[in-house]
Amino acid sequence: MEGAVSIKDNGMYHIIGRYEGKEITGLEAAVRLGKRATHVIAVGDCASYGGVSAARPNPAGCVGISDVLDRRVIKLTGCPCHPDWLMGTVAYLILYGEPPLDDMDRPLIFYGITIHDRCPRRSYYDAGIFATKLGEKTCMFMLGCRGPITQIDCPIRKWNGHVNCP
Repeated sequence: MEGAVSIKDNGMYHIIGRYEGKEITGLEAAVRLGKRATHVIAVGDCASYGGVSAARPNPAGCVGISDVLDRRVIKLTGCPCHPDWLMGTVAYLILYGEPPLDDMDRPLIFYGITIHDRCPRRSYYDAGIFATKLGEKTCMFMLGCRGPITQIDCPIRKWNGHVNCP
């Protein structure tokens, strides 16, 4: 599943289609399909936790998929989710079954290290050389980098044809 689930007014703020003349809500589809699926994967921050859609005032009552299903949901957090995380998770499920997950139900193969652990600027951090403005080539920690606490493999996976990190 991708995207938040609207639960206010029985999901009527998130109509995703019609079936036999009846409107189908994202909530109804999530619950109906989620009960039958062998595994459920939440793709992105919105599906995992509600994302920006769930921010105050949250008029549609948006939540993540795990809030409407009474079962484990594999969460591929990130905005957006890297295609490799989704395809790698699906491949792992097909070949081996459920991948090892962290305490937030994210696959350890992608979320088991911090950005800081693999940062190309890590040597600057270790030497105490910090950037004072954006654009400098040294460590960005003092400018708000969350790499030491953000668990994801962006520095080695990269985006946009393996050119940069989001």
